[in-house]
Amino acid sequence: MNNKSQKRNDFFEEVAETSTSYITKVDRNGYVEYVNPAAKKVLGLSENDILGSSYND
Repeated sequence: MNNKSQKRNDFFEEVAETSTSYITKVDRNGYVEYVNPAAKKVLGLSENDILGSSYND
């Protein structure tokens, strides 16, 4: 990854981690790959409980 791409990635990671909004990233099959702290709080679940779960279930 080049420096510009890394800086952009770091910026978006910081935004997601500090946001008070619920943010998740799912793969094309509907499985959760990322969950931010606000989403964990809203759901009342740990990261381990959420990651790998499916929106299709």
